[in-house]
Amino acid sequence: MAPQSIFHIPADSLFSLANIPFGIFSTQSQPHPRPGVAVGEHILDLKVLVLEGIFTDCKVMFPSDVLTHTTLNAFAALGRPTISGVRTYTQSLLSQSSSPIYSNPSLLERCTIKQIEVTMHLPFDIGDFTDFTSSKTHAKNTHSGHGLGGLDADMFHPPRAASGRVSTVLPSGTTIVRPVGHLPASASPERSYSGLLEDRALGDLPLDTPIQSRTLARTTGFLLALTNELDFELELAFFISVPTEHFERVPVEKTEEHIFGVVLPNGWMHAYAHEAGAIGTGRIIRFKDFPEALGNRASRTDSAKYRLV
Repeated sequence: MAPQSIFHIPADSLFSLANIPFGIFSTQSQPHPRPGVAVGEHILDLKVLVLEGIFTDCKVMFPSDVLTHTTLNAFAALGRPTISGVRTYTQSLLSQSSSPIYSNPSLLERCTIKQIEVTMHLPFDIGDFTDFTSSKTHAKNTHSGHGLGGLDADMFHPPRAASGRVSTVLPSGTTIVRPVGHLPASASPERSYSGLLEDRALGDLPLDTPIQSRTLARTTGFLLALTNELDFELELAFFISVPTEHFERVPVEKTEEHIFGVVLPNGWMHAYAHEAGAIGTGRIIRFKDFPEALGNRASRTDSAKYRLV
């Protein structure tokens, strides 16, 4: 029988005791960001538990002050055995009748907050991120769908990846603003123009198009305007936590030792705004400067059955 939580967890909740993802949150009364785990409709404040000395009884010895930091970086760098031990102990705090949370109503009130009352932050101070083309279907959708033809043979050799701009990684829920870019003056496939734009084509432009944009369209065939193709990809991201030295290689069989957890990001794309760019590097640079909306809670790989392929 699955362990019962200290408080009610809805049957359809994503945050069961088997999950309890780690994240960074703040509240209106305590705006300083701090670590917590999500369980049901609540957040368990790990900083409060540390300050109360609760983690002194954890079977895994670790510097518990890492659970008072404003990011999960120091905690995640402790490695898989330590993190798994802390996670298991936290689950016991939420489910065992001998837990100090059960016997101390005052502590329970101070260390649990409803999720609707918190503000979530990025869980990590991210130093770098790489965006991989993950499959043949992914490659076909992102390449051939934008007029780039079929798949290149080298798609099936080294993994295709592009380095992203860390400054574009934003917390989930951030409002995304439709970007401005150089678009073909006619977005209609049956009426596309290049080079000098004829007077007949100018009639396709909206009536409120500024004179400067009409001049640009007439001379170049492109228009500076809001993109009319804005989309996003649902992705799967891995947080790499245990550091490596420069030039150190990590064998595949040790990969999991360096992965803290997984999160679902939305990779926003503004396709048409890139059509004037180069097919190669220039296009990639423009593409990767748009927001990557990152989920605010990192689920440990302990809570999912998977294998690396």
